Amino acid sequence: MREAHDELEQKIQERTQELALNEARLNRTASIAKVGHWIWDDIENKAISCSEECARMHGVSVDEYVSLTSSVAGDDNWVHPDDLESWKQCNRHLEETLEPYDTVYRLIPHRGDTRWVREIAEAEVDENGVHVRTHGVMQDITDFKRLEKIKSEFVSSMNHELRTPLTSVVGALGLARSGQLGEVHPDVQSLLDIAYNNCTRLSELINDILDIDKIMSEGMSLVLAPVNVALLIQEAMQANENYGDPLGITFEATDLDDTITVSGDKNRLLQVLSNLMSNAAKFSAKGDTVVISMASEDGNVRVVVTDQGCGIAEEFRDSIFDRFTQADASDIRKVSGSGLGLNISKTIIEQHGGTIDFDSQIGVGSTFFFSLPVLK
Repeated sequence: MREAHDELEQKIQERTQELALNEARLNRTASIAKVGHWIWDDIENKAISCSEECARMHGVSVDEYVSLTSSVAGDDNWVHPDDLESWKQCNRHLEETLEPYDTVYRLIPHRGDTRWVREIAEAEVDENGVHVRTHGVMQDITDFKRLEKIKSEFVSSMNHELRTPLTSVVGALGLARSGQLGEVHPDVQSLLDIAYNNCTRLSELINDILDIDKIMSEGMSLVLAPVNVALLIQEAMQANENYGDPLGITFEATDLDDTITVSGDKNRLLQVLSNLMSNAAKFSAKGDTVVISMASEDGNVRVVVTDQGCGIAEEFRDSIFDRFTQADASDIRKVSGSGLGLNISKTIIEQHGGTIDFDSQIGVGSTFFFSLPVLK
């Protein structure tokens, strides 16, 4: 019996050591990831526990966190005053609906500087549906917020320090290469064309990056008004004529119905059409025609852009509208792009309550189309 008892004692010690080691490893991993957790284990009596990393974010020890959080003010001690009301709303929502919340706020540690955290909390209910405890996970995202601020400052600098002078440079180069300032030597003309094309590409890239930043930070605002789709296509044809000419591409409009209107932001819809038309031209051979058409279907209008280009491989179907995706890296595409145009176009169309998609066949061509609700 004594031997059996000693053997059991040894196994318990080994298991205890193993659990302690695993807990240390888990705490170390959580510290590296800057992720902590807490549990309200008794809703009525405020019995709370937390991990070491959660306590570290609050600038206290685990025991201090439990003591301070169990006070009358509770977690109100920690939340920045400007974020307190929204944080309370999240908690009220969880208590009233038992649905989880996911929120970001500024944390005021007991010791140390204010930090940004992301907190996700979920209610646990018993077999009778009674809320018995709440589990929470916190991640310190202060470094991410700092990088976000740097990025925001960079984008702002790009807007003011790059786009404004670049617009002047593009205008001056366009005037010079047109011959309006005097006859241009063929060798100089070639250099002016290269400079103009590259400045135009850079300007388009800056505009795309600014659009993406706007979408990510605050959403793209739309100025909605009735838009005649046929007139929109005709305007897009005129605007892109100078784009197609150097590539030897002709744009042609067919099946236009001037009785169909949609509620939309005209400039943003022109941006979508220009993206689709320029993409079609990039992948088409010299002398090809890109066809733009429209058709009415089940209360929607479908606008279609069809090319006779190289087509898009099937492996790109699921990612073609993702950011920075380019379906072809070879020299088949005559003009490079940012890989942002289709993603921006998808966002614009979806914000209009529409859909965008494509069909393609290698060696035959591609058809991109978007559908919008017809304005009644």
